[in-house]
Amino acid sequence: MNKAKIITTDKGWVINPGSNFLLTIYNTDKETAERLKDLLDNEYPANLKIEELMIKSNFKCLEIDEYIEKYKPIFDKKLKEKISLSSEWTDAGEKDKEDLLFEFRKQVTKDLDVRPNCDVEILFKEPPKINEIQSLITKYGYEILNLYISNFYNVGKVYTQHADSFYRETFENFWKLGLVVRGKEISLKDMLSGLKLKEMNEIVKDLVEKPFRKKDKAIEFMESIDDISKRLGKYIAMRSLFQIAPPDDILTIGEDRFREFFEYYMVIAELIYETYHSGIRGAELLNAAEYVKEWKVISTSDNEPCPCCKALINKSYPKTSPPKPPFHIGCACNVDLIYDDD
Repeated sequence: MNKAKIITTDKGWVINPGSNFLLTIYNTDKETAERLKDLLDNEYPANLKIEELMIKSNFKCLEIDEYIEKYKPIFDKKLKEKISLSSEWTDAGEKDKEDLLFEFRKQVTKDLDVRPNCDVEILFKEPPKINEIQSLITKYGYEILNLYISNFYNVGKVYTQHADSFYRETFENFWKLGLVVRGKEISLKDMLSGLKLKEMNEIVKDLVEKPFRKKDKAIEFMESIDDISKRLGKYIAMRSLFQIAPPDDILTIGEDRFREFFEYYMVIAELIYETYHSGIRGAELLNAAEYVKEWKVISTSDNEPCPCCKALINKSYPKTSPPKPPFHIGCACNVDLIYDDD
């Protein structure tokens, strides 16, 4: 926790005074900056609430914007160079170009001198417009909407959520908000489609000589049974069945735009959260230097460090000149303490 109060500057509010890497929040009021700091200090996990606060207030982080302003043009220029130098590009079909672009973006991202530990391609995209989604967030709630789109948005799919299922309460909330239909509200065909073939064969085992091997044949047969609802009721709690049925206001925007929206703000929130706490950890370690002989920089990420950090990692630094990570926004570096008796 960073106990220092936020500092007002001519560029905004510094929310982590005393940290190794300062974060400045702007385009909002002091109350929002203080709320953000409170979330960072006292909530875990905090990212969803940070995303929601960002969308509602439209606050921005100066250090993230400065990184984008500096490195996005470099990224775009190098990507164009990759395309112009490619012997395959001119004659490539649409899908091959998509494949090539994936490779080029990956290469260009890896070559950036300074690279946050995040999906840089998402970071460099045009920020999604907030206005069209704000009313839906107010109506459904950010956490519910995010969970619905990110994990369960498979229109028409029937999910079985038993009384003790982890997501049962979530689906009941979806139902109350009109995001799914439930139980007997689901058509018989869709209900049957949601069953496993093994379950279907169990339900009709007294009516057939051999088990069905194909699901469509089993559905066709079961739809013709007069007492099918009664049979289903013996094996399935109807109220445990939920079918994804997005209302018109969600269908109008569409899954892809929703996903782009949530992905973008997830990356921004993650950068703020990780940089904030990395700066605190780094400062705290420097304050515990009494018995330290020397310092080393280590990476805490599974990804390859960027060139900026790679040049600093595994070098020895004297006690009097400690390194001070994070070295940039989204930096995954930390310090390793080498003690006198090591």
